[in-house]
Amino acid sequence: MLTVMPPEVGDVMCGNDRIIAALILCAACCACKSGGQGTSGDVVEEVSSHVHTSCQGVTPDDDGHPCKGDLYCTQDECCEYTGECDWAFDCTCNEGRFNCDINHWFLFSCEPPDADGGDGGTDVPDLRDASPDADVALPDLTPSEPVFERGDILPPDSLPCVNLDTGEETFHCNHHGSSVAVTADGTVLAVWYHGLGEKSKDSRIVWSRRPHGGDFGPVEVLYDNPGLAEGNPAIWIREDGTFYLFFVTIFGESWNDAKILLIRSTDGGKSWTGPQVIREEWGWMVRNHPVRMSNGELLLPAYSEILYAPAFLISTDDFVKEWLQVSPDDDAEFLINHLGQIQPAVVERTDHTLFAINRDTNASHKMAFEMTSADFGRTWTPGVQSQIPNDNTGIDMTRLASGRLVLAFNNTTSGRYPLSAALSEDDGLTWNAIADLDGPCEDPGGCSHGYTSVAQDPTDLSIWITFTDERATIGWVHLNEPWLLQQKGAFVLPQNAD
Repeated sequence: MLTVMPPEVGDVMCGNDRIIAALILCAACCACKSGGQGTSGDVVEEVSSHVHTSCQGVTPDDDGHPCKGDLYCTQDECCEYTGECDWAFDCTCNEGRFNCDINHWFLFSCEPPDADGGDGGTDVPDLRDASPDADVALPDLTPSEPVFERGDILPPDSLPCVNLDTGEETFHCNHHGSSVAVTADGTVLAVWYHGLGEKSKDSRIVWSRRPHGGDFGPVEVLYDNPGLAEGNPAIWIREDGTFYLFFVTIFGESWNDAKILLIRSTDGGKSWTGPQVIREEWGWMVRNHPVRMSNGELLLPAYSEILYAPAFLISTDDFVKEWLQVSPDDDAEFLINHLGQIQPAVVERTDHTLFAINRDTNASHKMAFEMTSADFGRTWTPGVQSQIPNDNTGIDMTRLASGRLVLAFNNTTSGRYPLSAALSEDDGLTWNAIADLDGPCEDPGGCSHGYTSVAQDPTDLSIWITFTDERATIGWVHLNEPWLLQQKGAFVLPQNAD
């Protein structure tokens, strides 16, 4: 039996900035059946580091193309890349991109065997002797003990804001539009916008961080352009550990006057780049995380606040210089087929189609809409009503390391309570393990726990959800799949549903 273990200090890895050394194992979804000799690269300095190296005899180009001899993952198996540094694969066991269906890229390399048949003197897992029928002992990626806890990042109405017109300070401020991500060491990053109200000119991007096993720290200002309103942050962690923060700044009076901006941090948030304008035209917004697609491109879900329709930005270089727009502005048929559907949450399915769930702004529908793309986001099927209730509020989902999808939403057709989650075993075709995440509502006027964001902790595979808690603070829920799998809830249907 072949046991595949994570890389350790001293292991040899090869490739470019698509390599991820120890976050989620390639072996979790691939049984390696390749023979052949790999190449060797630089030595991994830290278990969780992202490695940027060159191969012996072949140097990857700037886009991180694989090297000759590398073992790459497909959905089912690992293969040896036998070509030059190019996207075109020539593999005896499969043709296509290397990916593990969980929005991360993996690239492993083995040293040539010793003359005596040894493993080349490295600690790299020896994958060369695995036959197509070999049993592979893979790590159990689902924790066995249920986890569930919830709280607020800071006490309600405890962070002051200032009315720029009067200079008056108040604690009755707007906390809204949170986005959550988790680093390689399990640090939770929660980002949101805070100010006197939506679109108020004192609104700025703030964040709080929670070390693994610790508490959320002080709220810090992450970005503020004085006199202009910021909003709708979407944070994402690149495979090399770079923080990407997309958000909007209003250069006028309303969301219609917003532009999408991007700042980056390569030192864990200690410093950030200046803002990069992603789209010069006004009126587009972001809300949910970008998605690394299996063709290597980065897809940023967006939407037109002017037309109330979904939109997308797709980059081949992670928004350094090149990206294209999929725009309702230019396509009347697309606009008609998706009118009123905004803030798409996107995952890539195992068949490499994209699946999006959209917030619906039509008051009569009371349900989220969904759509798919078979060409990496260039074109989309018409939006169709899903089975997920939605009363014009934000929604989010992501793929877990187990292969399941997790959905964070409000299981109601009226308002933004209760806060809920669900799992899908079949790429969003059906949903089970539906659960409400908040306690009883004690407010006679009703409770509001909405605008969700969801991410997975790579260290223990638990799930973090953040949400707007009464606009007075940002709430959080920490849970895992074993807890969710015990839940037996069902979707709430509109009163006029059959």
